[in-house]
Amino acid sequence: MSATRSVVDIADMRPTRRRRSLGATRVMSYGFTAFALFALASMLVLFVWQSLPVWRHAGIGYLIGREWYFRRDQFGALPMLYGSAMVAAIALLLAAPVGIGAAVFTAEYLPRRARLLLKLVIELLAGVPSVVYGLLGILLLRNYVYAGLRAVGFDPLSGDSLLTAGLLLAVMVLPTIMTLADDALQSVPAQQRQAARGLGLTRAQTVLSVSLPQARRGLVAAVLLGLGRALGETIAVFLVVGRQDNQWPANVFSLKPLINAGQTITSKLGGAETNIAYGSSLHWAAIVGLGLLLMVVVAAVTLLGAWLEATVDTHTRIVPAHHLIEVALVALIGLLLVLQRKVLLVKLLDNFIRRNGRRWLDGVVFAAVTACALITCGVLTLIVVAILLRGLPAVSWQFLTEQIRLVGASGGIFYNLVGTSILIAAAAVVSTPIALGLALTHGVYLKSERARRNLGLLLYTLNGVPSILFGIFGLIVFVKFFGWGKSWLSGGILLGFMILPTVTVSLIERIKVLPAKYVEAAYGLGLSQSQVVWSVILPQTFGGLITGLLLGLARAAGETAPIMFTATIFAGASLPHGVKESPVLSLPYHIFILAQDSFDPGVGAKVWGTATVLLALVFILSAVALPLRLKVHEEARNV
Repeated sequence: MSATRSVVDIADMRPTRRRRSLGATRVMSYGFTAFALFALASMLVLFVWQSLPVWRHAGIGYLIGREWYFRRDQFGALPMLYGSAMVAAIALLLAAPVGIGAAVFTAEYLPRRARLLLKLVIELLAGVPSVVYGLLGILLLRNYVYAGLRAVGFDPLSGDSLLTAGLLLAVMVLPTIMTLADDALQSVPAQQRQAARGLGLTRAQTVLSVSLPQARRGLVAAVLLGLGRALGETIAVFLVVGRQDNQWPANVFSLKPLINAGQTITSKLGGAETNIAYGSSLHWAAIVGLGLLLMVVVAAVTLLGAWLEATVDTHTRIVPAHHLIEVALVALIGLLLVLQRKVLLVKLLDNFIRRNGRRWLDGVVFAAVTACALITCGVLTLIVVAILLRGLPAVSWQFLTEQIRLVGASGGIFYNLVGTSILIAAAAVVSTPIALGLALTHGVYLKSERARRNLGLLLYTLNGVPSILFGIFGLIVFVKFFGWGKSWLSGGILLGFMILPTVTVSLIERIKVLPAKYVEAAYGLGLSQSQVVWSVILPQTFGGLITGLLLGLARAAGETAPIMFTATIFAGASLPHGVKESPVLSLPYHIFILAQDSFDPGVGAKVWGTATVLLALVFILSAVALPLRLKVHEEARNV
């Protein structure tokens, strides 16, 4: 019997009496699963309920209105919808072809070890926190954009624009699209590639006619997930988009509005107006309504991706790309024949293409995908180098051990380090038991493939919820309803739910590669299902739990949006005392505030130093976990 059969398959072999018993472990797993479902559903219900006043007040005008003046009770979301759509479109138009091209290079041209090494580097660089991207955007990118636009004849007011935000988001979503596209290409059976090569197709022709068509649904899903990331990004966009309300273009097909300041849904939610709005029920409903719109759009993208993954049209005929190129070349020959009437020239051109076209196609494809991989690695590496060159001179023992003074212009980040550590420790405590319950429910207790798929969809949906929506949800529930005010515990709970999909998926993949003989031997010794879970399955998946936690905590350490309204302040806090009105300082919020006042040389040095420390913390956590995760992921994909 194969040692790589999953626990789910083995669970069906248990005696009926044990399979029907309802032990405490199963009840615990189902309970945590139900709690995760309840949390996701309650977020949706709460946003709908809190936004009802604005729908009653404005109706469809809330969606199609072009003016937002809260002092006049005018709330039109259309300019923000336009801004979000344009920023995301710019990001995808740039990142999707480069990311997919880089994935083709890693999946089709690199040997396995080199592919895993490059993928490890890309995923490590993908962990750069969004607030650090925002810092680079506000201090560097917007100046380059402004200078570039003036050089080509435009006259923008500043570098803060929809274009700048789109360019920044393109870099941010590039690793996501590349890694997911690589997974999709790797899922194409090797036998199909071998058959294509056996029929005489070159490597480039095999890629164009076999790999890309077969992986098309996975590639679309990768782009959709990148779109969800672009739509939900808050902090980086907030710092560079300009945050100008009521910017509806006179011509929506004109590119000129893209070089001007604008507003997106997330930049509006991340601004000071969210705190101001809570005193007015109608204004607050308008703000929450924006969050509801964002949630619906991201959910629609998620469901579309899931539908594409589940739908297989075996009758669809895919025209190989190299055939399309041949058709284009024949059309070119025909055009030359008609226009030039030089039959000899046409014959010579046709013979040249027939003899050299395959070699040229191979060279062009290889050069293109290599360039995409170099762009991906080069841009991300330059980002890290730029941060380290500016930040390392500011990092010292005093900087790490002193507290903040003079509104960030002096002192250090000791209590920011402590506060970030408290938040991620609380997130680990919150997410661990829920992730264990979800993983056991998915990997051990659920028998139906459809039920497991639905639970996976829950995790996929939860992972796609924009971080700013967690912040708004926490503001409503913990700060206002529970009356905690800003509290480290509310921040830890929100971060714990944010990293829940990462931890759970890591556990599920580890359960999937657990050798069946271990479980069979345990059942053969007469152990109950709960005893098998606690004595065999959980000890064997402990590595997956640690890996998932480290990756999740690396993400949590760099998050700003979920804690800015609920858990952290800029100055005036040290160690928390109790739960209510007990905020902490944090590294990402420190960078977020200082970045907006970074033209002071003293402040600029401090913000780069803080960014370097945050980046080092994230990289340390990721560097330990990513090699283990990639190894388990490769094993799980081959089960």
